[in-house]
Amino acid sequence: MHVFLFLLTFLFTQPASAFKIKLIDSTLELDRGINSTTATVVNDSENMIAIEATARVRQYNEDGSENIDTIADDLIIVPGQMIIPPNGEQVLNIRWTGPKTVESEKAYRLLIEYVSIEESKLKGIDPSGQKAGVVINYRIGKSFYVKPKNTKPSVSLTQVQKFTQEGVEGLKMSFENIGTEHKVAHALNVEFTTASEEKISVTFGQEVLGNSLNILAKSKRIVTTPVPEALKGREIVSAVLVGFDPVVVEPVLEE
Repeated sequence: MHVFLFLLTFLFTQPASAFKIKLIDSTLELDRGINSTTATVVNDSENMIAIEATARVRQYNEDGSENIDTIADDLIIVPGQMIIPPNGEQVLNIRWTGPKTVESEKAYRLLIEYVSIEESKLKGIDPSGQKAGVVINYRIGKSFYVKPKNTKPSVSLTQVQKFTQEGVEGLKMSFENIGTEHKVAHALNVEFTTASEEKISVTFGQEVLGNSLNILAKSKRIVTTPVPEALKGREIVSAVLVGFDPVVVEPVLEE
């Protein structure tokens, strides 16, 4: 790391340069004997750039935010640090170093970061302290999975409850994927049963979810939304996830 930073002393405080990532495969299927793939970092700018690449374990916090703080110890990227000349490119090898097979799909982020070095922070500083001069200007995170054969998701709604915050009614739903593969949901179709035994079907689309919902294998996700109009003033006794189909709005034809 220190040698790399020393080589970068001439790359001080450039504006963030544009770069792209070309990933051949986003999934390694171990049971097919595939334990590595490649990606290419393309520097399509007129400036030399310094890049750091790491594989991070992908998780979600209870509030729905993604957590990629943990560096993967079984998925490595070589080289992890590189200098790419203007309009040049660098091929990365992404290699699985874990067991020959896994019980369920594992989720990662390939984090590619453009870094620069502030010259003022490097002058007169011993190499052991030069890491403080690193400034992350731009990053790209690519989804990546390592999986065995015959995987599939199995998602269910395990808990639902109403709550009130600052005078506004909200709905908190807990989902669990006990399957062996992640599920990307663009919508959630839920059937609620009220205290009066009334069945009410509600579709929560991207406008409510904020984006598509990725429920990783062997994990849980909590979704918080405003209470739908159809459920206001009603006591919910149970709810069932019945599908992931978005509502299709038919176009209105002018006469």
